[in-house]
Amino acid sequence: MSATVKRALPRPERDPRIDVLRGAALLMIFADHIQFNVLSYVTLHNFALCDAAEVFVLLAGISAALAYGTAVDRGGGVSAIRRIAGRCRQIYLAQVGLFLATLAIGQIWNHHFNLPTTIFAPIVQAPVKGVLLSFMLAAQPDYLNILPLYIALLAFFPIIWLALGRRVELALLVSACVWLVSQWVPGVNLPNWTTHDGWYFDPFAWQFLFTIGVVMARLLVRNGGNLPWHPALAGAAAAFLLFTLPQTRLGRTWGSPFLGPSPWMHPTRRTSHGRAF
Repeated sequence: MSATVKRALPRPERDPRIDVLRGAALLMIFADHIQFNVLSYVTLHNFALCDAAEVFVLLAGISAALAYGTAVDRGGGVSAIRRIAGRCRQIYLAQVGLFLATLAIGQIWNHHFNLPTTIFAPIVQAPVKGVLLSFMLAAQPDYLNILPLYIALLAFFPIIWLALGRRVELALLVSACVWLVSQWVPGVNLPNWTTHDGWYFDPFAWQFLFTIGVVMARLLVRNGGNLPWHPALAGAAAAFLLFTLPQTRLGRTWGSPFLGPSPWMHPTRRTSHGRAF
């Protein structure tokens, strides 16, 4: 009978909207990291106080909730934790492989063309310590720091999900407070030996956006796959976008004294701590 019930349960389907948005975010991230690229002039950071990285983390929260949320509720968390641990292991192995491959390519490039890769300079100077710390995610060269953030956020997903299940408003408030503390206290971060300045993508800051994504996923499930529509909130969001447009790169390009950047608002750009949004 249990086998019959399992066969009768519909398999969860992927939401193509999430895949499309995530693909667009990855393309924008790729374009923004290429100097003198024409495509970088039409990516998100030109028109908003954020860039595609925020979109990617928000979608990561939505995807994690849709993939593992039901398992946490149904299996008491044990089966979900096993699945999440397996996923974290896959991402970790991808991070290690990416690190080793990039380090090897950089050394070959330096040997044949005498063009040193500066992001690996601390690791090359102390290779044993640098590689070991990289395996522990405590040494993250530039451009190799997004997967560790995803591992950290995914590892804490069961706690976020259970907290939201008890009281959504309280869980969001706690998450927001953690984000505010990460903004005000520079030491609230995980160590990064290569820069001695903490993780570029500070997980204590980015967890807030990830949590918002989890809440959005709960609303999607509750409303048949669509987010609830509130005209007042939609109008407030549109007004905010119009109000902040002069503060973006596009607004600064216009150069109008009435539309130029204000002295008290700055476009969101990551510091060495990666404290965005």
